[in-house]
Amino acid sequence: LLAMCAPVRPSTTAYGLVALVNVIGASFAVVALGMKVGKARKEHGVELPAMYATGKDAKSVKFNCVQRGHQQALETFQMLLAASLVGGLRYPVSVALFGLVWIKARFAWAAGYASGDPSLRYSSKWAFLVWTALVGAFCACGAVALEMLGVM
Repeated sequence: LLAMCAPVRPSTTAYGLVALVNVIGASFAVVALGMKVGKARKEHGVELPAMYATGKDAKSVKFNCVQRGHQQALETFQMLLAASLVGGLRYPVSVALFGLVWIKARFAWAAGYASGDPSLRYSSKWAFLVWTALVGAFCACGAVALEMLGVM
């Protein structure tokens, strides 16, 4: 039982890439998307604390699309962080690459959504990779969990 409580150490110094890319880089990406929402609030007259604009006019729809691009990033951000911190223990380079792809794909996805037409959120080939990157981090996390359990 004590062996299960022993601290887990990253397999290489490459784990620093996970901290830089998946924690710091992805955090800055989410903040940058949030700043776009702040700018859109001013442009479209949506005051806090309202999360979304009410109405179906063009300004409301445009703001809501910018806000949705940020909100969706927030919905997946915690999962990326958790999976990266665990998966990166054993697969730091792969997980850091997944993080880079997630960041690039997240901006592409949000830019398509911010166009005002939600169907354009996948207009960039990069936007599709947001899910690939997230699943990659999940797979790395799952592999580490199975290794720790002695299954792999």
